[in-house]
Amino acid sequence: MKIFRRIAAAFSMILISALAFSTMAVSAEPEKLTETGIALKSVSYASNFTTGYNFYHQLDANQKAIYDKLKNLKPTSGDIEINLATPITFYAATGNPTEEEMRTINYLVQGALDALLKDYPEIFWMEFGKGGCTYKPKNIKAIPEGSRYRITIKEISFNSVLLDSYISSKNTIVSELQTKIENFKVVGSSRYDRLRSIHDGLADKIRYDTEFASDRANDAYGALVDGLAVCEGYSEAFKLLCDREGIPCILVVGQGVDGKTGKTESHMWNAVQMEDGKWYLVDVTWDDQTEKESKKIVYSCFLVGTNSPGGVFGSLTFSQSHLVSGRFTTADHSIDFKYPQFSPIAYVPGGSSTKSENSTKATTSLKPKTSTTTKTTHSSTKASVISSGTSHKTESFTTGTSIATEASETYIAKQENVEESRGNNPFLSITGLIPFIVAGGAIIAIIMIAVFMARRKE
Repeated sequence: MKIFRRIAAAFSMILISALAFSTMAVSAEPEKLTETGIALKSVSYASNFTTGYNFYHQLDANQKAIYDKLKNLKPTSGDIEINLATPITFYAATGNPTEEEMRTINYLVQGALDALLKDYPEIFWMEFGKGGCTYKPKNIKAIPEGSRYRITIKEISFNSVLLDSYISSKNTIVSELQTKIENFKVVGSSRYDRLRSIHDGLADKIRYDTEFASDRANDAYGALVDGLAVCEGYSEAFKLLCDREGIPCILVVGQGVDGKTGKTESHMWNAVQMEDGKWYLVDVTWDDQTEKESKKIVYSCFLVGTNSPGGVFGSLTFSQSHLVSGRFTTADHSIDFKYPQFSPIAYVPGGSSTKSENSTKATTSLKPKTSTTTKTTHSSTKASVISSGTSHKTESFTTGTSIATEASETYIAKQENVEESRGNNPFLSITGLIPFIVAGGAIIAIIMIAVFMARRKE
């Protein structure tokens, strides 16, 4: 989990004298900023764009015009002139509209950029906020009509600004990241196997930026080239690898919830569409426990449903620990985007994905060496992701016995297996009776032989 440095670019406007519209800054909010990142071949992405789910189709004609122009951005791009599909017309009290009167422009640019940066995480190098990207209306007409003015805008100019850490290498960052994408090893013949390969490969390669020290940790360049990322970098790298593999994948924005403390933080994860047409949820950031003492990759957040239990992360279901938001920025002119419907249950490899979520209960019985047995809900120890407390550490968490430590005491944790659906499975019921049937048959056979021998003696 992380506090987003770039979860959505929020725009503010500064207007000066009549018709002399000033540049409008793309201002970034401290804990909510949006950007994504890594460069994929446009041909590869375009082929998946038409078959997968994207936010582009939720835009109006003018927003699509802005989006279509900005998707061709390069690190070396300067000013980009964007002709609107339909001129924007609104009324203002004077020939110099106020910021409130110019909200239509804000709405257009904000919506287009929000969708673009979620659909195209290969655009990752832009800086927002003070000194960052700006835009301004062009080709403006203000015509007096009675006591007010009719303002018409036909064009917008967008100025792209790079993050400081990318300026010196702006000519190579796209190719560097592209090389990492192309060389990322993905194995498996089924979609499930390839997704698991991507999931595990990212967990092995990426360190979590617990200090939030790198501004590149928020994008896939940081994840795949630097090997250092936060949730945004993990998620965007995962999406772009899925794009390479032709697997429909989207970025999901919201809040991550600590199951023990209830604390929430800005978070990002993924959803992928499987062959059954349903969308399942993946959070590689939480599943990456490789830097902890257990050095484990867990699968509590791999191809799960909204009602799936938290596994090693506690008793909350996925939808309770991952609060989805369709607003990619907190700006009041942002769009509330819609996601595809997520499956309520986890994906079952080679199955119908209809079995109940019951394989392992999320609680464990913790027995300290010198105290009585206590009952606790078990959570992850990756403090930057989600934790059950600063002193609680998991050594391992697999079926059977696992080791956990709290402060200076060592606990032995034994999972409680729950088999709620087995009572409804006639095959399992019959197989459970087989030993008794065989034993009973043998006893009957012995009795019959004894009776037969006794009768012969008579």
